[in-house]
Amino acid sequence: MTERRVVPLDLPLVTPHECSLQVRREAIASVEMFRELSPEQVADVESRCGARAISEGEAVYLRGEPADRVYFVAHGIVKTTRDAPDGRETMLGVRTKGDFLGAIPELGYDRHVESAWAMTGGCLLSLGSDDYARVMRDHPAVALGTVRVLADRLAQSQTSVHMLSGAALQQRLAAILLSLGAKVGRKWEGGVLLQIPIGREDLAAMAGAATESVSRQLSAWKKAGIIDSGRRWVAIMNLPELRRLRAGS
Repeated sequence: MTERRVVPLDLPLVTPHECSLQVRREAIASVEMFRELSPEQVADVESRCGARAISEGEAVYLRGEPADRVYFVAHGIVKTTRDAPDGRETMLGVRTKGDFLGAIPELGYDRHVESAWAMTGGCLLSLGSDDYARVMRDHPAVALGTVRVLADRLAQSQTSVHMLSGAALQQRLAAILLSLGAKVGRKWEGGVLLQIPIGREDLAAMAGAATESVSRQLSAWKKAGIIDSGRRWVAIMNLPELRRLRAGS
């Protein structure tokens, strides 16, 4: 009988009291639009934030709901999703400590254009619409940082659209795995383990492909030693080869 492999993920277990003042301030200081703030200014922003503990599988917000808060990940992992025309859930991205998600009218949205779900337990900080407007007014560097972040998000979105429309499946899939590895990877048995619970359905949604096609590609890569995988986990074992595949060579 084949021995069942142990899932190698080391995921955060967070309860409400663990979102301490230190954790909250460290998270705010790491958010891109707040990185130019002094420690005193970071403390001011943190004092205006609400805190929310989240559990794995919990909805942070749903597409179409009123956009009245911006969230910042203090601990844990959150995924953003959108339903495709055929009804399948498309995973848009992954947010970790220091990332922001959500929308408010000041950022150009009256309603959420995506849904957000907790992939692990964690803690989120948030600012409501009025509070965010006051933060930008009181700290002009935040307004400039917000413009920069939104411009980066737009560029990433355009790159994703181009990739989905023109690249071969193995090129798209390699790009997704490398991007996730850079964001949530950790060294593991000579490779890079994606430190999130992710399955072939998730990767298929991100790649805009059928689950069966992605499953065949991952199986081929596993046989070739490019990746390793199990139920709800993936590890990159040959980074140079995966980079070559991403380049389409």
